Amino acid sequence: MRALGAEISGAVGQRVSCVPSDSFNTEAGDDDRLVLVLAGDWYVSPGAMVDFIESTTGPALARFNDRTRVVAPLARMSVASLKRIIPGLANTPSGELINRNSDADSMLVDLPATERHRLSDSVAVDRAETKLFNRAGVQLESPLLRLVQNYLTLPITRRLAATSVLPLHVSAAKVALGLLAAWVVTAGSWLTGVAGALLFFLSRVLDGVSSDLARAAVKDGSSGEKADFYGDLAVMAAMLWALSGRPDSGVHGELLASVAFAGVVLSAWLAWKRVFHAQWTRDRARAPGFLHVRPASFASRFANRNGTAWALLLTAAAGRLDLFLWACAVAAHAYYLLWIITDRRKQAAGDAGVA
Repeated sequence: MRALGAEISGAVGQRVSCVPSDSFNTEAGDDDRLVLVLAGDWYVSPGAMVDFIESTTGPALARFNDRTRVVAPLARMSVASLKRIIPGLANTPSGELINRNSDADSMLVDLPATERHRLSDSVAVDRAETKLFNRAGVQLESPLLRLVQNYLTLPITRRLAATSVLPLHVSAAKVALGLLAAWVVTAGSWLTGVAGALLFFLSRVLDGVSSDLARAAVKDGSSGEKADFYGDLAVMAAMLWALSGRPDSGVHGELLASVAFAGVVLSAWLAWKRVFHAQWTRDRARAPGFLHVRPASFASRFANRNGTAWALLLTAAAGRLDLFLWACAVAAHAYYLLWIITDRRKQAAGDAGVA
């Protein structure tokens, strides 16, 4: 529950005062004052909270239908309306009380299913933990991934969350570090190969920091998505061509780099077509009151493992960067093919369910 509390704290701000329900009537202030209200029996994602705050003015309700009941776990309402809720908190779910006692002129916003969970369900806490530093279920990940998260990604994110640094700034640093890694690798020696691999690995750590920072401090990460997309493509291209010219990349270095780069471009095109194009179109056309949801995808789950960075580091340490190019030439094409196969299987399963 610590993660849930941290998320809510980040979403509503550091200066928000917390008033116990038994002291509310005397400490809440004027009856006409508007306050943000969160139902205690529901988990609402911080992204939904921020969207709600930014896209509504005056009294407003974020609600949905839950098993024939109308529930509003998030609202902006007057102190007078909120006072009517307090006497019934012991006997009635707070989400229902908020909906029943809201101001008559409240703006209504639909709350997507992916953005709220009942706290009595075990999935609620997992959802909160997942959104804060991506820590839920981390014990199921590989020891190397846990090591990077616990000793690099999370400590860096915690420090940056209290500063004015934005995810876009971290993304820019990540791209710059990746391009520097490619430049260092071109020197051709074993030492520069290892140094370049370490720099590339650190750039991938910053990639995790950028997304975690957006969740942990509820800072806008949408402006960095395009920079991430094109920046990662540029870094990978630079690294492949830097490796192709090294003596230890073998006589087929340039050919392997070309094949691998073709796979990277095809994977990037598929990611743009299947995920990013729709997201960016919705961002441009987003209407007031629309709570934006970014779907999970095969691409994001795969990329979070950072297999490329580990492979480069291991092959550089072994002095066999030619093996890295061979692996990239195969994996770059296997990646988008597996993505297509996965999507088709899901679509076939969905069609079978409908039938």
